[in-house]
Amino acid sequence: MKASKQFSYAEHKAPKLFKSKTKLAEMESLLQQDWKEALDNLIYDTAFDIYGRAKLLARTIGQQGHKTVFYGGIDSSNFVLNSGIKAKAIITSPPYLQAQEYIRTSKLELYWLGHTEEEIKKISKMEIPYRKAESAINTPTLDLLHQTLTRDDLRAMLDSYFYHTIRALENSAQSLEQNGYLCVFVGNPKIDGIEVETWRIVSEYFGQRGFEFLHIYEDQIKNRQLFRNRKNKNPEGMKSEFLLVMKKS
Repeated sequence: MKASKQFSYAEHKAPKLFKSKTKLAEMESLLQQDWKEALDNLIYDTAFDIYGRAKLLARTIGQQGHKTVFYGGIDSSNFVLNSGIKAKAIITSPPYLQAQEYIRTSKLELYWLGHTEEEIKKISKMEIPYRKAESAINTPTLDLLHQTLTRDDLRAMLDSYFYHTIRALENSAQSLEQNGYLCVFVGNPKIDGIEVETWRIVSEYFGQRGFEFLHIYEDQIKNRQLFRNRKNKNPEGMKSEFLLVMKKS
């Protein structure tokens, strides 16, 4: 899939499905060379890289003697882990509002796999933050942001994002031991040009429910793959990512 995308006329460095002038020029140049060898090399390099990572993971897990449990095809906002599983820490990273749309990113690959337009639209509607919120999430920061927005569709998207994200975090947190750590990687995307302090909203919500705020770590994003002359209200993208650390007290 990676090789097919990179050797297609679609811009493989962007989540959006489109053709860029840079990619078209790159493909024209590639066709003048031994592109078959380049394609083989990419496949080999990718395959051996994945193999090396899997081998390292298997060796690390084997040395620690820990049990690994994984789930696929589940709905994170409704799924509750087995009550017998207890964790000392949860480390997770929910979507950054609509800054990264995962279905749109993999749309071309889904077509190649034989999925229809109707199937892809159905999956896209299930993606956070485009699902309907069943109830409102309230924190001081979120309530203020809600009042600041003037468009109903953006308020609905905000409600959907925090409802389903908070539900997923709460479901996971049920497996935490007493004094266990809930660690959440988030970004502060902008909605209609207004910054959404995601980490603060999550901290406020869980702070009202027995979780102690410990620390917020900031990691500035220095190397970003952004296209020039982006025509939106956040042309520079997100400046930082944050790691929120809380304790189940």
